[in-house]
Order: sequence, then C-alpha cells, then structure tokens
Amino acid sequence: MDLALRPMSTSQVLDRTFYIYRNNFVLLAGIGSLLPALLLIMQLLFIPLGMPPRGGQNQAPELLAILFLGYFGCYGVIYLVGNALAGGATVYGVSKLHLGESITIGQAYKQVFSRFWRVLGVIVLLGLIVFGSLMIGEVIAIIVITVTAGSSRIFGGGGFASIGVIIAVIWAVGIFASAILAALFLYSRLSLAVPACILEKLPVGVSLRRSWHLTKDSVWRLILVHLLTWVLSVVLGLVLAVPGQLYLVAMHNKQAVIGIILQHLGGFIAGVIANPIATTAIALIYYDQRVRKEAFDLQLMMEAVGQQQASQPAAAAVPPALG
Repeated sequence: MDLALRPMSTSQVLDRTFYIYRNNFVLLAGIGSLLPALLLIMQLLFIPLGMPPRGGQNQAPELLAILFLGYFGCYGVIYLVGNALAGGATVYGVSKLHLGESITIGQAYKQVFSRFWRVLGVIVLLGLIVFGSLMIGEVIAIIVITVTAGSSRIFGGGGFASIGVIIAVIWAVGIFASAILAALFLYSRLSLAVPACILEKLPVGVSLRRSWHLTKDSVWRLILVHLLTWVLSVVLGLVLAVPGQLYLVAMHNKQAVIGIILQHLGGFIAGVIANPIATTAIALIYYDQRVRKEAFDLQLMMEAVGQQQASQPAAAAVPPALG
C-alpha cells in the first residue's frame, strides 16, 4: 500500500497535490486539456461573429443581445460537458497515481465515458444548488434595498431618506455576502460528489449525499483549498492574458483580432496548467476523508492480505511440471 494513503493535514494535502502534479504533469495536463481546448475552439469561432465586441462595430442592440446569449449558452454547455469529461478523468487518473498504480489518458477517459451521464448530472445539480443560493441572496438583497429605500422616501424626506438608503445598501451587501458564504459552504460540502460518483460508481443523488457525509467537520479546510486553487487559477489567467493586452495597447487597438486571439491562447494555457491542480486536490481530499472516517487504508490492506492468501492455495494446487 502507498505510504501516502494516510491521514493528512491541509498542508500535506497541498504538498501531495503538487508532488503528483509535478511528477505527472504531462499526463494530468493531457487529461485536463480537453475543456480548455473546447473553449478555445468556441472562442475562436465567435471572433468573426463579433465576439467580443470591438470598437468601430455598429451592431444593432437586438443582434448584440442574440450574440451574447449564443456565446454564453455555448460556453455553458461546453463547460458542463468538458468539465464532466476532463474533471472525471482527472479524478480517476489521480486516484490511480495516489494508490501507486499506472494510468494513461485513454484509460482515464474510458472510465468516465461509461459514467458520463451520472457525472454530468452531479455537476449540473451541484451548479444549480450553488448558483441557486447565490440567486436567492441576490433577490433578497434587491428586495431589501427596494423596500427600505421606498419606505424611507414615503415616511421621511431629506437626510432621513438618505440614511435609509445607506442602511438598505449595508443590509443588502451583508445579505449578499452571506449568500456567497452559503454558496461556498454548499460547494465545499458537495465537492466530493464527483470522486464518489467516479470511484464508487454511485448514482447522482447518492453521490451528493456521500459527499455531504464525507465532508462533515472538514468544511473549513475544503474552503481553504478551494480558495487557494481558485486564486492560483485567477492569477495565472491574468498573467497569461498580459501579452494580448500589451499587444492591444501597443497597436492602439488596431488589428484587435490578433490581441484577442493572444488573450484566448493565454486562457487556454492557464486552463491546461491550473485546472488539474484543483481537481487533484479534490481527489486527494476524498481519499483523505475516507481514511479518516472509514479507515480506508486498513480496508485496502485487508483486501491485499486476502488476495495474497487466496493466491497461495491456488499456487499450491498447481502440480509441478514434469521434467
């Protein structure tokens, strides 16, 4: 059994994440490149249609609205499908590497294809839960601003109305901040559903409940890992977008298409580099939680001993070859 399969602190999880990532970069980058590649192709195809909008274009507002809807609709579909495939394959690949086994890109994707719809269902349901909590917070914040500000204007005037608006804004900001924390909490509690679905072959609902069970009492370290990997991804994306931005500034927005292509290429490279890091960390936390809550390391040890004992009588029963 791999010595890494033991209870790990948050820092040890991150160390193990970068150890696996560094020593298997080509494999993990190859698995994780599917989603950034699909997004890059879509972005390049939308450039001739005028997305993103550029100076000098005179598009009718209704055509511009249709373009935006088409762009973000395609982006959402590609993100869901690509994330289900690449994310699931990365989880399976990391699980094999963490247990000291070998894996190829084709083998990782083969495992995901057989469970694609379940993994996609987990991701869609998780997204609805997280973004639903954000939308609820936003709606409540808007209602608070509208009602408080309206009441201030009706029942008071002058300075009282201004104070009422300020109080309403403070309340709304607090409510929306609470919604963000709630969304982050829910995402962290349910973030192990994809590993559970892939590695334990569970249905969608059972995978979400499984994640909720495994992440109990560990949500804060999950939030910390999510924030660290998110910050790393954002910083990397911003840095790699700089060449395109500098080109646009140097050319005074002339030949803007080249600058836009450079920015999209930077986003592609950032996705290939950064996406496997977050997924690797999630896969390792899944195993760490199973070790902590279910003594998964001892289960594997007992299974290995049982297999050895079963193979010994079989070997003894084979008659020796005649000379």
